[in-house]
Amino acid sequence: MAVRLGVVAGLDLVPLADAELRELLAAREAFARQRIGWYARRRRLAQAASHLLRGVGCAFIAVGAVTPALREAIPAVAATTLGSFAFGYVLLGLGAAAVAVDQVFGVGRSVPRLAAAEFGVAGELELFRADWISAGEAPAAEARRRRIDLARGFTAEINRLVRRESDRAQDMAI
Repeated sequence: MAVRLGVVAGLDLVPLADAELRELLAAREAFARQRIGWYARRRRLAQAASHLLRGVGCAFIAVGAVTPALREAIPAVAATTLGSFAFGYVLLGLGAAAVAVDQVFGVGRSVPRLAAAEFGVAGELELFRADWISAGEAPAAEARRRRIDLARGFTAEINRLVRRESDRAQDMAI
């Protein structure tokens, strides 16, 4: 949007044309969709990383746990490096480390937090669209003022949601 909105204490200094209001609506929707997309990508990445860490960890633990049994059950395995007791302990340690990385760094715990932020922004966008439509039912000058106020309030609410999620992420990291 090229024109700076001149609004002081709810009074329009420069009245907005309908085209500029459409640009304002499009800009605010793009603003929200960008944040929704960012949270969706981060959530999917964290979910995939958590599943990978837990899956690899469980697989290593399982193989490490059965290594001594394989050594006893199949004498040919005992002659290989993979059949040594030490290798089983290495696998157990790697598996535990993979699960610990997921827990210590909160990879899996971040998924619900990111999803809540993503869905919160999406919900605010839906409310904004509905309010925008209902504000258009007022007389033209009043509708413009309401829509500008809606855009400001919407932007402030999205920024508040992002800030709250960022604070929660910092709290979890400490």
